[in-house]
Amino acid sequence: TNGVTAFTAYNFCHNLNTSATTDTLDLSVSNSLTANRTINALKLNNVAGLTAGGSAGTTLTIGAGALLNSVGNNTLSTPIVNFGTTAYIQVAGGTTLTVDSTLTGGTGLAKSLPGTLQFDTRSFITSTHNLLNGTVKLVSGGVDTLFTNHLLNINNGATLDLTGGSHAIGSCPDPGALAGSGGDN
Repeated sequence: TNGVTAFTAYNFCHNLNTSATTDTLDLSVSNSLTANRTINALKLNNVAGLTAGGSAGTTLTIGAGALLNSVGNNTLSTPIVNFGTTAYIQVAGGTTLTVDSTLTGGTGLAKSLPGTLQFDTRSFITSTHNLLNGTVKLVSGGVDTLFTNHLLNINNGATLDLTGGSHAIGSCPDPGALAGSGGDN
């Protein structure tokens, strides 16, 4: 096994409201947060698609883990999602994770796996953004969907789809693709 094994200790309670701070939650049904909650990590997993939502003003904090969209085209719409460390967002091939939540955090964003991460609202994650593979699609015609003037690394095989918007980026040294680049890039 070369010392690498897949994580299997998921909490399968399927409820954002009862998960503990140390839980890595496998959510396979739509669920809505009713009060602020901190969890370790979140896996969205529904072939028909699900919504992880929340009541007005609620915050879901993902403490130390990642956000994984493993199966289906799912939506994250909790009003605020705060990452305690770097926002590691993984979107499996053939799937789309639509984010209609305000993302916050101060240590950057890393998007991996070949799926599509679609932002339908502004993100306030500061520091470096690393697009490792797959596609990150920004709000159609949006202005500064990603936090402004940060370092943006786009690996070969990754695409940032500006969808005709205007986005102020500090620098972009990597050679990835900028699709739909009708704005500042």
